[in-house]
Amino acid sequence: MTKPIKILSFNIQSGMGMDNRRSLSRIAWVIKCSGADLVGLQETDKYMKRSCFSSQARKLARLLGMHYVFGGACKPAFFSRFGNTILSKYPIKGHKNTLLPGTGEQRALLDVLININNKKIRFCNTHLGLSTSSRQKQVNKIIELLGEIQLPTILTGDFNTTPNDPVIEQLRACLERKSVSTESKNNDLKTYPSDRPSEKLDYIFLSAHWKEICQTTLPGQASDHLPLLAAARFIS
Repeated sequence: MTKPIKILSFNIQSGMGMDNRRSLSRIAWVIKCSGADLVGLQETDKYMKRSCFSSQARKLARLLGMHYVFGGACKPAFFSRFGNTILSKYPIKGHKNTLLPGTGEQRALLDVLININNKKIRFCNTHLGLSTSSRQKQVNKIIELLGEIQLPTILTGDFNTTPNDPVIEQLRACLERKSVSTESKNNDLKTYPSDRPSEKLDYIFLSAHWKEICQTTLPGQASDHLPLLAAARFIS
């Protein structure tokens, strides 16, 4: 495959922008303009009052003409959910959502199998906890779930921590064995807050099956996080 795959990770804060206006159309426009083929979204609502009881994942998929899977983490009340979403231009062949250990707000890992031109890839998306102890437990579980990485694998998410946290190095070591990656050059890609970015909290990790071409952030204030965009090719 010669055409790079574009991957986006974006904490959309349920569509709430820095202007305190909730707009999924604005989020969809950001995703469309990015040209992303695969998208990992954090903080998406399903049937919650604040987002007019809509399924944000389904609405974004319809606006963008993409396949989607939603994985709930928190359960505020009744049928409402709050969690992670994966959008894909390519067919989704299977998915699994696993709740992660830790205290405070419930977290989860959404694990999806995608068919890209008859090549299977694994795309995982998560949003880690706020405390150091919770993040460590969650990363340990994610590494366990990833297991022996045989398929080309992508892990996106809001990890709620900076690049010098040992858990980030653990994930990088797990996924990037013998990989060709520019991640070490991209530790200065600040993603939060979107109006004055001062911290890198959002990451895209690639397994050794990929050659990363670049990573960049996209400007804008559609959420409190900036979108993080990567381009990569399969290593033949």
